[in-house]
Amino acid sequence: MEIIEREQDYVEQHTQYLIQALEWERNQKQTNYLLVGESRKEASIWLQRRFEEQPPCIPTIWTNKTDIKTGIAFQEAINQGLEGADNFVYLISPNSLGSEYCQQELAHAFANNKRIIPLLIEETDLDLMPVQVRELQFIDFTEHQEEDSYQKSIDKLLGELKKEPSYYETHKTLLVKALKWQRQNKNPSLLLRGYNLQKFEAWLKVAQTRTDYPPLPLQEEFINTSLKQPETASLEVFISYSRTDSDLARKLNDN
Repeated sequence: MEIIEREQDYVEQHTQYLIQALEWERNQKQTNYLLVGESRKEASIWLQRRFEEQPPCIPTIWTNKTDIKTGIAFQEAINQGLEGADNFVYLISPNSLGSEYCQQELAHAFANNKRIIPLLIEETDLDLMPVQVRELQFIDFTEHQEEDSYQKSIDKLLGELKKEPSYYETHKTLLVKALKWQRQNKNPSLLLRGYNLQKFEAWLKVAQTRTDYPPLPLQEEFINTSLKQPETASLEVFISYSRTDSDLARKLNDN
């Protein structure tokens, strides 16, 4: 009975969120089933809670074993996930250096000019690391067993992630749009227009002056081609929507 009653509030919320998540999934993940307002804030606080000992139950997270749909190429799905990320956190250890998958992911991150944040989690021969990784400033997590050292390393990681978040988010968003355009044989209907074009053009001017994580040639081509399209091809549309329908509204705007 003591075990059953342990962390009752946390476990009850786990059950409620699970039921809501399953309902959202059964209804084709419609936006009107998502959490909003105070409910979303409460769920975020619940999700971030950590236990010093074993938690009473564990929230479901994304894994390559459960979240890559049957029939989708594994590497393709990983690459798309990486392309849609603002940052790439790379855990350095003898095991990761010897992992073919880790090296493929690292190479794809470099190829797409992703911000790469290396974490040294085990003593590793630096000469075995790829030259590009050695040139990056890594965060030392080798003493993660000690609470104080671990917390200091976590603070450094969070500090890095909070640096210029809008720049890297825009870099990611533009990359995803440009890749979609490229993969659809440069479909003109996917070109940027109106406010989106102005926003990404302004970002490009700033990005071209940077030496770290600059724009890719594909991103530049995508924007320049968008600028060359006839003015008559551009339409200005105002979308009126409820906050609960914001995901669909964003998709409409992007397309």
